[in-house]
Amino acid sequence: MRTIFLALCLYYSVDAISQPVVVPFGPYSDPAGLILREFEKQEVRKFERKVHSTQLDMGSLAVPSNFIDWSRSSLGMPIKRINFIEYIGVCNSYVNPFKKRKCHRMVTYLQRANTTVLDVLKTQTTYRVNNGIKKQIQQKYTSIHNMIIRELELIKQESEKDNLFAKFIIKQ
Repeated sequence: MRTIFLALCLYYSVDAISQPVVVPFGPYSDPAGLILREFEKQEVRKFERKVHSTQLDMGSLAVPSNFIDWSRSSLGMPIKRINFIEYIGVCNSYVNPFKKRKCHRMVTYLQRANTTVLDVLKTQTTYRVNNGIKKQIQQKYTSIHNMIIRELELIKQESEKDNLFAKFIIKQ
């Protein structure tokens, strides 16, 4: 059997004129490997087509994704601080101790609310924020900031009224 195999190999490898001859099964005879290689070629072609179509899809998505990235920014925004030093002595004008305590509690509550809002705005975000969301956050911050200032001004006006009323009563 071995000699027949060698004879066939010699016969197909060199002819009488010593020119190379095309071997019908390639350099070696492996029919099972030939079938596996054909399946492998088909799978490689399918994979190459998928990669090509994915590249085309990614190319078509590049422009919208770049616009989305350009529309994002960090959360950093200009922060207006409230000067609470102006409102420290506001509650001292009350004669009634209950009103004075209520005024102090209200001012400290507004001061803590302001620091909480500022702490939230100081946080560093891991990802950039859409500009629309950033504008909404700025609007909320502005409305909270204005509400705190309005409440402080109301407390200041009430204390001034009470102070004027107390001065009027004490003078008479």
